[in-house]
Amino acid sequence: MIRKRQLEQATAHLSEAITYKTISTHQSTAWDFAPFDGFIEFLTRTYPLCHSELEHTRINGYGLVLHMKGMNRDALPLLFLAHYDVVPVEDQAMEAWRYPPFSGTVADGYIWGRGAYDDKSMVIALYETLEGILEKGQQPERDIYVAIGFDEELGGHLGAPRIARFFKDQNLRFECILDEGGMCLEGFFPECHNPIAFVGVGEKGHINLKMTVRGPGGHAAVPPSQTAVNGLVEVLARLAAHPMPPRIAPPIGDLLQTIAPFYKMGKAQIFSRPELAAPLIHRAFSKTPFTAAMVRTTVVPTILECGQTVGALPNAASVIFNCRTLPGDTSEDIIGYLQEFSGEYTLEFEVLLEQVATPLSDYSAKTFDYLATCIEMDFPDTVVVPYLTLGGTDARHYQDLSDAVFRFVPVLTSPAERAGIHGIDERLSITGLGQAIDFLTDFIIDFGTVD
Repeated sequence: MIRKRQLEQATAHLSEAITYKTISTHQSTAWDFAPFDGFIEFLTRTYPLCHSELEHTRINGYGLVLHMKGMNRDALPLLFLAHYDVVPVEDQAMEAWRYPPFSGTVADGYIWGRGAYDDKSMVIALYETLEGILEKGQQPERDIYVAIGFDEELGGHLGAPRIARFFKDQNLRFECILDEGGMCLEGFFPECHNPIAFVGVGEKGHINLKMTVRGPGGHAAVPPSQTAVNGLVEVLARLAAHPMPPRIAPPIGDLLQTIAPFYKMGKAQIFSRPELAAPLIHRAFSKTPFTAAMVRTTVVPTILECGQTVGALPNAASVIFNCRTLPGDTSEDIIGYLQEFSGEYTLEFEVLLEQVATPLSDYSAKTFDYLATCIEMDFPDTVVVPYLTLGGTDARHYQDLSDAVFRFVPVLTSPAERAGIHGIDERLSITGLGQAIDFLTDFIIDFGTVD
């Protein structure tokens, strides 16, 4: 277990890491790389052993790869992923934060700020883990690689694919790849009082879809009954009232069967046979956004485009949907579903991005069992379940480098911490940071030795 002094140092390091405004943005001209340079210099200064004793490679300027050699060079190595870019903080939300979002304030048992949880916490935890192993003179059984991305929040296209290519050029494959994308939650399922460790064994697909409705222009003083804006609003209202139908895709059925024994007889029977009780499960899971997203493809309007002046009717009104798809669903399925809401309007579609759901890693295999055992040892009474990660991660780009690609942040996460991710008052408990360092240390040193 991490010592008090070590945890205090790690807390100070994460606090400082947050002060670097490593914001990634879709506007390439708006990128300020000075904080990225500063952050890398901070890592070099803060973790001298990692940079003097480990192989250290920079990929595409700002991607980082660390390599620690293990005792058994014939064994497949382990790969840990993290990223240090963060999402922006909206100007209108600044005053709502309890502490300034880039202050790295330490208060009330938490480290506060953008990136405190997603994902500078894991960057710092990994560096603290490797530095601690080096300080103790330990050596893991297998080679250890750490890959740090710098544009994960934008899809990772500048960082992760190039790092993956770097590994492929060396003919590397990995016994296990571990990234963010799952977490350990308390009190998540009613009646199940045990913490639930959601381990992502795959992730949903990601589609950005633009829909345009056209209508007559003209003077706003004499509007026709059908306008482009009216058409867009009608389609959006119908979609909100009738989201895409739910279905239980792998591995959610196995998740339900895993938690079934922790429920009373009625629900236990329902969850243990999800294929026979799908309507009841759909109804139960529709009660919260998180569980609803587990059982359906989500189609969410995020950007609206229409009109240039207040006195003129626009000839076109558009919306961009951010869609997260269950395995098997495609842009054609979503377009076909939206066409059902067209009514008297003609809808035009443009697919801006399409990434299908990733393959599922085998969660009946020995590597998953070892990961689950480590979680149960570090988080007593926790129920480990396979899970389909709802958002995107860098792990997608490394999918063909291992048969065991898992997504899990080893932190017992409170509802407030989960709500702060990409939101207001992002934070990580100091205890949680210690949990991450302890878990990573145990996982690296003991890999393959725990039954």
